[in-house]
Order: sequence, then C-alpha cells, then structure tokens
Amino acid sequence: MMVRTEDGREAQLMVFDERAETLRNLRRGFYNALKRVAWRSPLGWLLFSDADPSVLEGWMRQLSEVAGETRRVYIVDILVPLEVILEWLDEHVAWARARATRARRRGRRQEAMRLERLIERLMEERTRLLARAVPGPGR
Repeated sequence: MMVRTEDGREAQLMVFDERAETLRNLRRGFYNALKRVAWRSPLGWLLFSDADPSVLEGWMRQLSEVAGETRRVYIVDILVPLEVILEWLDEHVAWARARATRARRRGRRQEAMRLERLIERLMEERTRLLARAVPGPGR
C-alpha cells in the first residue's frame, strides 16, 4: 500500500501479519519433523519403516489452530514394486551425497553432517526393505 509521508514523498507501507509469521514457523517445524520420519520420493513423502507418524499430529493441530481451518496429513498404504522404491532411494542417496559434497566444499559443516545422517538413514531403510522382501520369481 502506497502512502504519503509528512514531507510529501510516496512510501510503501508494509504491514506484517504475526499470524502469517507464526504459520511460516509452524510449517518449518512441521517439515523438519516430517524429514525425521519420511523421505521425499517422486511419488511424495514415504515414511521410513521404523517411523512413528504420530509426531506429526501435534504440528498439524497447531497449524490448524493458527490457520483457523483444518489441516490434514493423509497417511495411506501403497503398493509399489520394491525395485522402484530402491531406485528412488538410490536417487535420493545420490542427490544427498552431491549436496553433502557441495556443502563441505563451501565450508557448511553442519549441513554436510545433516546430509550424511540422511544418507545413513536412507541406507538403513534400504537394508530393512531388502531384508523384508519376499523372494519372487526371477530374484
């Protein structure tokens, strides 16, 4: 919104909505919690096998209260061939390794360490999935 100052100049008036800032902070917290229990795939977020999705409930409740509307996270069971999930995991590991290498080159030690933990978690997930796999024809 444009306003005139006392000396006649035009200035842009910006009003910050505290609720918007609170929503941004809550969304950031929610996505940080989501990254602890799930990993991003081309299909969407996939929960780690050992994850407890109930950690997201508190964040969703707070987001709904502040937004004044119900926010939901749907957790659904899907059937995806193991080979496809392993391919997605491998792609995500490669992405994280490249980002960790770039972070180390730029001196961002904390970011590199966070990505190394993610890589370790993804590799553990890969091992769990392979251990639970039922051998089928051609395997």
